[in-house]
Amino acid sequence: MFELNNQKTIIIVALLVAIIAGGAYHISRNQGSPVEATQYTTVTDCLNRTLQIETPIEKIIFTGRGHALTVSVAYLFDTAPEKIIGLSDTIIKSSLFRAVDPNISEKLVEGAMDMGVEEIAAQDPDVVVLKSYLKADVGDPLESLGVNVVYLDLEDLGSYTRDVETMGALMGESEKAEAIIDYYQSTYESVEARHTTTTDAPSVLFIYYNTKGGTASFMSPGAAWLQTVVIKAAGGDPLSFELEGTGWNNVNVEQIAEWNPEIIFIVTYKPDPSCMEVENLIKSDELWQNIDAVENDRVYSVPDDCFGTGTVGSWDTSGSRWILCLRWMEAKINGDDTRLLEDIEEFYVDLYGLSPSETKTLLDVIVGDI
Repeated sequence: MFELNNQKTIIIVALLVAIIAGGAYHISRNQGSPVEATQYTTVTDCLNRTLQIETPIEKIIFTGRGHALTVSVAYLFDTAPEKIIGLSDTIIKSSLFRAVDPNISEKLVEGAMDMGVEEIAAQDPDVVVLKSYLKADVGDPLESLGVNVVYLDLEDLGSYTRDVETMGALMGESEKAEAIIDYYQSTYESVEARHTTTTDAPSVLFIYYNTKGGTASFMSPGAAWLQTVVIKAAGGDPLSFELEGTGWNNVNVEQIAEWNPEIIFIVTYKPDPSCMEVENLIKSDELWQNIDAVENDRVYSVPDDCFGTGTVGSWDTSGSRWILCLRWMEAKINGDDTRLLEDIEEFYVDLYGLSPSETKTLLDVIVGDI
């Protein structure tokens, strides 16, 4: 009797094991492979907001006023051509970015700079990059639709490192971001160090010849703006230290004559009139003849590598090439262009990844007084 009951117990246990194993097999077949956990990258933008953005980040839109500056920094990264979508015709036409991104024409979106919130969201971007002053008008409505928005400044030296780090996180290239930052910091510090003991710095006036609204006027940057800071670091005595703020200030010919600058740098941010045309106008105008810069032929047009596309290519703006403007201004202020051309060429090869032949082609079309 004991043996019979023992046999029954063994049979029951065997059946239970079989049922459990079969059930586990059935569950595993239905569930398939384990689902991978969603991955995120952490980004801190210029407004000190920390965002968790799902990866991979494959579609990034740059739009709104000032987007040319953020795009110029984005294209320093190797993955930018495959991630950037929806560019304006201004960017598409630029000689520099056409060289960096051979397929850039495919990214053209008519009116991309002024796309409405719904139009931007309809492109289903992983991230939208905006200048910080667009938060209320563009950023907040986008975020209400569930779109990730990252804000950048790129307006002064203090914020540049932070914003390049942010861009590197978006592009998945943190090491490249570190290399870019190191280049900018080391170049700036080297130039500045060469002039820290200068006691007889020449007076320098930076002029924006503005024809908006049909009326021509001369404007200079405020004391805290990038152009003023760069002139100082390059060994000059910026007359705009006397002006306020970070915006443009109107200055008339009488004020300029009173300042009597020894060097004048000119921008127009447009082809009509170009900075070269304004340079020639100043040199030939009787009202300017007694100004030192004119008398000594030290009036210079700031180089532009995307000529005819607004502020996109002018080296003085706070995009990616202000560091070239620093070296160029140093050469003009101090009358020494030793290694200037080599430094310019290395910038386009090392940071933008252009070949030496592509760089030569680009330099051939740059306008201004290199």
